[in-house]
Amino acid sequence: MIGAGGTSILALSVLVLVEQRTISPIIDFSLLRHRVFLSANISLLLSLLALFSVNVLLPFYLEELHGFSLEQAGFLLTPLPITLAMVAPLAGRLSDRIGTRGLATGGLVVACIGLILLCQLDARSSMWAIIWRLVVIGVGRALFQAPNNSALLKSAPLKQQGSAAGSWQPVVSSVRV
Repeated sequence: MIGAGGTSILALSVLVLVEQRTISPIIDFSLLRHRVFLSANISLLLSLLALFSVNVLLPFYLEELHGFSLEQAGFLLTPLPITLAMVAPLAGRLSDRIGTRGLATGGLVVACIGLILLCQLDARSSMWAIIWRLVVIGVGRALFQAPNNSALLKSAPLKQQGSAAGSWQPVVSSVRV
């Protein structure tokens, strides 16, 4: 465990050194100087750590405590991504109209409430109790992620928005064909 942590820190340090010295870096660390970009990335990372724990822990709960098969457990997990897919486009449009800060904050609050509600499940909880809690988390994630991603991209300078989006930008050659 300690060795893996040390190796990770060493690899991250080497990555930063290499990326800062290359002409066309994959990761543009200068973007982290923008306060909104940095805070949007940190909040995204922390929210995903919390919210993806549902994807890791809930199958064990469904299979071990409720005795569901793998197929049943997988089926019971689908309300969250379905809700996310349905609400995220609406949240994106809404964030374009009203702004990103309040919507993203509200989305995190809803997602946190959903996680708290999910913690109240026990071995006697019904399928409906599981499903509606996952829907609450899905709504919260959608209300957070779409506006947060929008804020993240809008905070980057125009020339760096491709890097901010995580896309690869080819180096433009000065040679004409």
